[in-house]
Parts: sequence; C-alpha cells; structure tokens
Amino acid sequence: MATTANDNKLLRSVRSVLADPDQIAPAIARAFLEERRLILVSNQRLLEAADQADAGVVAAFRTKLAEHDAELSFDLIQRLLGAQQPSAQRKGNGVVYTPRHVVEAVCARVVKLSREAGSDPNSPDWKALDPSMGAGAFLLGMAELLLRETGARPSEIIERRLYGADIASHAIETTDLLLNLWALDSGDDTSRIKTNLRVGNSLEGPSLRDAFGVDAGFDTVVGNPPYVRIQNMEPEARRQIRETWRCAGTGSVDLYMPFIEMALREIGDQGIVGYIVPNTFTHTRAGQGLREGLTRSGAVAEMYDFDHHQVFRGVATYACLLYLTRERRSRLLYARATSGASVPAEPDYGSVPYARLNSDRWELVTDDAHPVVLALESTGRPLGSMARIGVGLATLADACYLLDGTQED
Repeated sequence: MATTANDNKLLRSVRSVLADPDQIAPAIARAFLEERRLILVSNQRLLEAADQADAGVVAAFRTKLAEHDAELSFDLIQRLLGAQQPSAQRKGNGVVYTPRHVVEAVCARVVKLSREAGSDPNSPDWKALDPSMGAGAFLLGMAELLLRETGARPSEIIERRLYGADIASHAIETTDLLLNLWALDSGDDTSRIKTNLRVGNSLEGPSLRDAFGVDAGFDTVVGNPPYVRIQNMEPEARRQIRETWRCAGTGSVDLYMPFIEMALREIGDQGIVGYIVPNTFTHTRAGQGLREGLTRSGAVAEMYDFDHHQVFRGVATYACLLYLTRERRSRLLYARATSGASVPAEPDYGSVPYARLNSDRWELVTDDAHPVVLALESTGRPLGSMARIGVGLATLADACYLLDGTQED
C-alpha cells in the first residue's frame, strides 16, 4: 500500500464485505490460510476459526484484496481486526494505530539496550510485556524479532516470552488469533498455544508482574499507551488514577503519563521500557509531575523526538520514542528526527546532562548545541522583560465552540 489514500480505499472496500463483526476474525483466518497456501492440521484455534468462516464472505474478501492488488499482510490483519471496535470507542480509549516501522524500531532498540544492560534476550526466560496491546502490533513485532535472534520455536516464544494486557476483551481475541497465525506462518502447527494475555485495566489492581507471576519483573515493556485526557474519563476512574500514580496527582494529565510510571514499576533491575508517546510531557504543565519523577530518577536513557514530523495516519500527534531504565543516569541521549516515515537503526544522538534539566520545563539541548544556545540567549533583551506573555483561556470543551461550517439564525 504505497499511499495513505490507497490504503484508506482498500480498508473501506474490504470492510464493506466484512460488515458482520462475528465474521471478521474467521474470514481473515481462512483467507490467510488460503492466500498463503498453508497446511493446517493441528492448531485448534485456527481450525475452529476457519470452520466458522462463511465461504461467500471469504471469497468476496479475497476478491477485494485482488482488486486492490493487496497482500493480506499481518499489518493489514491488525488494522482490520482493530476495526472491530467502533471508531468512537477507539477514540475514547485512546487507541492509535502504530506504523510498522515504529514497532520494528522500538523492538530492535529495546533488545539492543537490554544486552547493553547485561540482560540476555536469547534466554528463554527473557520476557516482554505490552500493557496496552490493542491489536497486538508490538507483541507480533517482538515475536518476529525474537524468532530471528534466537531461532526458538514460535510457540515457545509465544508461551514463555510474550505477555500482554488490554482493557478491551476483543483485543485479547485479536492478539491471540494474530499470534496463532504468525506461528503457523512460521512453520509451527502446535495444537494448543497458550497465550499470556489478560483483560483488565493495567493502571489499577495488582501489578502485572504479580498478576502474571513474573517475580523478577519483565525484561522489557513495550507499546503505544493510550492518549486520553483525564477530563474525558469517568469520575471514579479519574479519582483512582490520581490516587494511585504520583505523576497524575494534579493537572490535566493524559493516560500515557501514568503508563510511563507504571512501566518502570513492571521491569526488573536490568529492564528496558520502549514506548512511543507524545513529546508534550517535556514542556506542558500537565507533564510536570512526570518530568519531576523522571528528572529525579534519571530514568530516561534515550529519546528520539519526531518533533513536528507526523507519525500516525490521520492523527495530529507530536510523538517521540522514549527508552527508560531503572538505572539512574547522569545524562540522556537525545536526537531529533528528520522524518516520521522511518527510524534509523543508530540515531545521531547527542548528550543532555540531567543537571541541566529543569523539572518546570525540559530544554533538550545537547552538549554540542548548548554553547550556541547560551550565546543566543545572552544577546539582546528578552521579550518577557518588555511584555507579559500568556495563554488564552482553555475550556477543554471543544464541542461547544467548534463549528461544522453550516449557518444558523
């Protein structure tokens, strides 16, 4: 799918024949088997799905794919399975589709950083968690990477190394099907693959390391946590989050912020967190609690900032790749992207000392650029000394003020 426009046309066309929510997963499973010409003998999960599929729906689905000259890739499967959740519900839950190049970059980076921290991703005991897994993009990305790195049996990777949680029950079903399809496509036709997937709110209740019985903590936590303003949540949920998470005690926080704090709780001593999150926590008032915690702990190892470059299709979000550890660091590595369409394997990082970071606002200026910035700041008279600079009234009630273009008396 070369362009976003073509991509959207394909999705609309395919969804027109997958209108029945109960047929989406079975039709995709059977069409995948037919498209890839896979021989299925033992995997009960896939046998059941294929048996439930309507032959007419599968044929119409495959016809649509052929019309658009499209492959039934795992990327497309994730988007189609994710579409089982209504658009308004996806928006309310902060669900944003993560591009594949971002997933691959984060998974590869956490494995590299894990090795540098003294952990061994080749060990069968090395475990990865996605606490807000959605359609399972990061778990699939980690499965593919671990298969290449270790050569382990796909079912063993799924059963021993991958863990996921999500507040939506359909996300469990989606990810379970996806991982079973991947295992079969990778040559593993195991009868019953036990997936470590859990329905629940990862920000409340017991820690996931306790819930899954991973006593030493996870070796990595990866994902794309939900982006939801706390004002858009139910009062009881708001109260629970404010009381539980230090970074969310005050202000207009976003859900991704306590997810960052939670991830640091879930990893072991040598663990690595790899998230894609908005970069606004570095300077907004809402992000002050999170900045204070990260500055105090020195937990940020690397930050790859997409700056103004857009990463997500159809969603205006200023994002960054954030990598954290439990090890206290005196410096973080920082780089600004030149594009949102790719991520270099080795970004051109500069160094930012934590001693220069003010928890009121992070000025992420690397050592190389710092003398230039100091020279500029010492030249001339600051505007703030001549005028009062402020921000207009923020109501957070856009629906009351945004017009749809129609005129009314």
